[in-house]
Amino acid sequence: NGEPQIHNLKQLLVFHRIGAMLKDHRARPGVIRQALSEAQVSSEEINAIYRQVDQILESMAAVQTEATGGLTIREAIDNA
Repeated sequence: NGEPQIHNLKQLLVFHRIGAMLKDHRARPGVIRQALSEAQVSSEEINAIYRQVDQILESMAAVQTEATGGLTIREAIDNA
């Protein structure tokens, strides 16, 4: 119907932000953020998504460290 699918855009923002934090050159969170803004999603709501992404990344880092001893996710967080 031509209307932006807000839920899908929010999910895309999560995936693109995680990808960007992990240095995936294909990730474009700014483009998705702009689409959400244009769809009249408030800055507060978008910032809440960014906070959720931070929590997801913290969980991912903890699991990676516990399961493999790896620190690549932790380093990506620390270097952001």
